Amino acid sequence: MENIPLFKVFMTPSAKTEVGKILDSGYIGQGPQVEKFESKLKTYFDTNHLTTLNSGTSALHLALHLLKSPDKNQKWPGLQEGDEVLCTSLTCTASNFPVLANGLKIKWVDVDPKTLNMDLDDLKRKISSKTKIIIGVH
Repeated sequence: MENIPLFKVFMTPSAKTEVGKILDSGYIGQGPQVEKFESKLKTYFDTNHLTTLNSGTSALHLALHLLKSPDKNQKWPGLQEGDEVLCTSLTCTASNFPVLANGLKIKWVDVDPKTLNMDLDDLKRKISSKTKIIIGVH
């Protein structure tokens, strides 16, 4: 039986060369190229505080972790174990593992069959005093 390809990745020869240099350098997740990239982003966003991560899942995990810290100036008590996070039920596990890893509770929001996004009426019904975060997946 022959496989039917879903897509074919196109990469320019120069991209192959640059990726090859990085792979040969021994630095995959950190190193001079990441530092260069982060430096350019700091300039672009005009900030001294910036970090890049390996995935959106890691970014979501870090964001939820940072939101655990209280901020008296913003009247934010910080996320507490058991606080609810509303998320669509039509998503991959990468949207949900960070919630569980941070000790938070997922409350599923139904999907609008016309858009396949969150059903906003169900979202309104699901919001409670324990709801602290809504993760919109699109």
